Amino acid sequence: GYYLYKKSILIKSGDEVLDYNCLTKYESKIFDEFFGESTILKGILKVEAELLNVNLSKLQDLSVTYQGCAEGKYCYPKIIKSL
Repeated sequence: GYYLYKKSILIKSGDEVLDYNCLTKYESKIFDEFFGESTILKGILKVEAELLNVNLSKLQDLSVTYQGCAEGKYCYPKIIKSL
């Protein structure tokens, strides 16, 4: 299977990292030889994020960064998507 590292998910407006809550039920913990204990999101899922303390009128160049891995094999490079 595949998974995302929860801590790799960054939501940015320009250069500012935004606070958010990740609204999903598909979290579990693993021990990773490189990152130690990590929270991951597994399977096919839709991650909804609730932005916290954000002035919507000041949002600019919104982007999402994440990193996924193939279980027991390798991790992919970080991916950045512009919204």
